[in-house]
Amino acid sequence: MVYGLRRYDVDRCAALIDSSDPANKDIPIVGFMSHKAKIYLVSILTIIPLLSAFLIFVIAGRCLRSYGIHSDELGYVCWRG
Repeated sequence: MVYGLRRYDVDRCAALIDSSDPANKDIPIVGFMSHKAKIYLVSILTIIPLLSAFLIFVIAGRCLRSYGIHSDELGYVCWRG
């Protein structure tokens, strides 16, 4: 969704202009979002994979705690397979 907001900004703006009207023929299509907003969305796109990896780590830790596995038993359980 974030990628679509950034990538198709100009396309959404172009879809609203009536291209059959001769007065709109030479109007430059700029888009709705500012350059600063697009940079912000790019920074969000770089953070999302890190957050998802961290979320997987947190979920795995919660699962191990719910089974009652402590750090001293973890090596044996992983080794045993």
